[in-house]
Amino acid sequence: AEAVEEAANRLSMRLLRRHDRTGLLKVNFDPALVRLLREVRFFLIYGLEVPEDALVIYRSADIYRKWTSQLDHIVELYNAVLTELLPVEEPLLEERIIKMDTALAPGLTELKWSREDRIPDFIEHAMKVVSDVSAVVDIMKGNLRKISGILNSWCKESMLERKRGAKPVSMDEYEQIHKARVGVRLMNMTDGGKEIHRFVKDSSESLKISKSAATWKAYVDFVNNIIIEGFVSTIAVSLQYLCEILDPLIIARHEMLPLFDVKIELGGNEIVFDPPFHDEDNPSRPTLRNTIDGWLKDFFAMATVMLRLDSNIGDYLNEIKEHFQMQCLLSLVSELIDNTESKCMEYRETFMKHSILWTDSVDKAFDRFLQEKPEDLVEFVEEGGMDFRAIMNRIKVDLGPPIPALSRFDQEIVRFEELKQELSLLKTPTDIHWLRIDAQPVKVTLVACARKWEEKYTGFLKSFVEDRITSLTGFIQTVKSGLGPPSAAEKPQDEKLLYATMTNIRDVKLARGAMQRLFQPLRDQVALLKKHHVAVSEEHLNHLEQAPAQWAEVDRA
Repeated sequence: AEAVEEAANRLSMRLLRRHDRTGLLKVNFDPALVRLLREVRFFLIYGLEVPEDALVIYRSADIYRKWTSQLDHIVELYNAVLTELLPVEEPLLEERIIKMDTALAPGLTELKWSREDRIPDFIEHAMKVVSDVSAVVDIMKGNLRKISGILNSWCKESMLERKRGAKPVSMDEYEQIHKARVGVRLMNMTDGGKEIHRFVKDSSESLKISKSAATWKAYVDFVNNIIIEGFVSTIAVSLQYLCEILDPLIIARHEMLPLFDVKIELGGNEIVFDPPFHDEDNPSRPTLRNTIDGWLKDFFAMATVMLRLDSNIGDYLNEIKEHFQMQCLLSLVSELIDNTESKCMEYRETFMKHSILWTDSVDKAFDRFLQEKPEDLVEFVEEGGMDFRAIMNRIKVDLGPPIPALSRFDQEIVRFEELKQELSLLKTPTDIHWLRIDAQPVKVTLVACARKWEEKYTGFLKSFVEDRITSLTGFIQTVKSGLGPPSAAEKPQDEKLLYATMTNIRDVKLARGAMQRLFQPLRDQVALLKKHHVAVSEEHLNHLEQAPAQWAEVDRA
């Protein structure tokens, strides 16, 4: 009986109560009443006697259940409005929240569970007011979620795309594919931008608020900032992906193949990359830096796909460019490109250190070489004081000009042979970060240049020795035929023959010691040419081989 009385007293409690700290509402149906209704039900099921006062309360059990359920729903909607609203949203709904509080006030101050006649009207009115406000909040929250969803969809993938394991391609080929992708991406984002404007308009219409109201402008600024951060995140995805494909550490860690095929070749007097990093003489020429700058413009073009929410004119490009994260990523991209260019310039020096091959004139350089300590083939002076060259001039054997020592020729020829070998063995292609450098064009050109220099020395030496052999054997044949037959002894009356014979005898005597010294220098020149795989003609070799014996025969005659 005491429990029934205590529960009956709980019917005099108000329908709702507010939490002092949070301000949230709760249905104020006491647990003692719930326990009483449950116990009476079980008593009736098992046929036990139930006090009359308890039966009176139990007869309204279905009504209480209905009211508590309706009030629970109202309270749930009300509390959701209070807890879900952001500070910038609350002013937009301030009047509606006051209206909700006014509608719910009787349940907090007047209405008790025992006042059954007024409760249905209260619940009906409160349900309508709270539901209307909750619906507006749901629209606002739903539209904001949809806007966030659109922004998040833009962040799912980079505008720049490269398939895993893709092989290097030419810059032009990649650029063509990229441009097509950019067009599709910007078109889709433009559609998304229009959707965002529609969602904001829908929220405005549901609030039935003037667009000039300060509270609405504050809310638009709030959404504006969300969109700016969305664009920042979207562009950051592409910038970060660009950094990944440019970063040598990431490339090495994931064993990524280079992005572009680049050639290095001789252009004019310079070793140049094709495409180059930049071209100051022709700014419109496609270069590596111009191409990447074009990608950056494509990334930031995403911030121009929709009109601003706050003014309906212009775009968000300026805010995005000034954003700290954007500045950091742009700085990193620039640093990575500079790093790669620096490494490429170091690689370029591999070829530039041989610039003499194409910057210096072969003919002029060789002429200077011939002036470096030239010397005659033989350094010899007869007892009478006549030197070797004077003797050769007297007997009309052409020694040619004095030339540097054979060791100097050998040194220069070896130098260019080794240079040819070094250039031929250079690895190509070689990978430098995100570039695959094809050095074959410059290798072929420089090897040809080195060969040209080498052939200048060997060609000169070959002509020189062949001319000396020709002049030498010519002299031998001249004196051989001049000494007869017929001899001057056979035709004493022929004064011309006698004079010619005496001249030849004089030349033989004069050249006797000198000629023996000429054969070995010529053999040394032939041997040097053979060492460097340059063949003197068979005719000249035979003449040189036979010359000592022929000279000995002439000398004996």
